[in-house]
Amino acid sequence: MKEIRILIADESEFVRRRVRSILGDQQSWRIVGEAVAEADLLAKANEETPDVVIMDTATPVLGGLDAAKKILEIRPDVKIIVLSIEDDGALVWCVLRAGGRGYILQPEFSRNLEATVRSACSGQLV
Repeated sequence: MKEIRILIADESEFVRRRVRSILGDQQSWRIVGEAVAEADLLAKANEETPDVVIMDTATPVLGGLDAAKKILEIRPDVKIIVLSIEDDGALVWCVLRAGGRGYILQPEFSRNLEATVRSACSGQLV
């Protein structure tokens, strides 16, 4: 099985640590980096060649949906999965229009993150 390279971007150390703990045990998955600000996120997306970027778009520090669009300009094959505290259909639509492949509510990501990454990597929108 092909290795899946994952980049995590969130201001919260707690959220980044939780994502690492959920995904870190997968044998063919590797966390290739973490970012807390847009410049760092874009640099790591370019340097680390992730297959998946798991990010919070609600924070201006990470650049929101504009950062997701910029990532897709430099890495068009990256699967972007958004973690959000907002249960808002309009925001989900904006994420998908920006090129995102998945949207997970933060209170539920412990249960759904692994399946969402698998689905996004297989080409599904989730």
